[in-house]
Amino acid sequence: MPPGVLADLLSAQKDWLKQQVADGTVESLYGFVGGGGMGIVDVDSHEQMHELLVSSPAFPISDFEITAIGDFEATIDAGIAALRQAASMMPGPPG
Repeated sequence: MPPGVLADLLSAQKDWLKQQVADGTVESLYGFVGGGGMGIVDVDSHEQMHELLVSSPAFPISDFEITAIGDFEATIDAGIAALRQAASMMPGPPG
């Protein structure tokens, strides 16, 4: 892709991302040293996430990796409870 076209695309992406932050869809953005970046978004469904990604001006040149996140206390407490439940079903002394 010619550098000028890529610069225009990234400029459009920057403006689009600013709008997503302004309306609360994107909670935070971070750039990676050397190019690329990541953001934390607030969506209600997989379909809404898909719609957001494909509406991005940079969609045609982007690779996405999606990782769902949750509240730290809630997720770690659920993990502890699941491990304790599994341990209670195992034969032998608790441990």
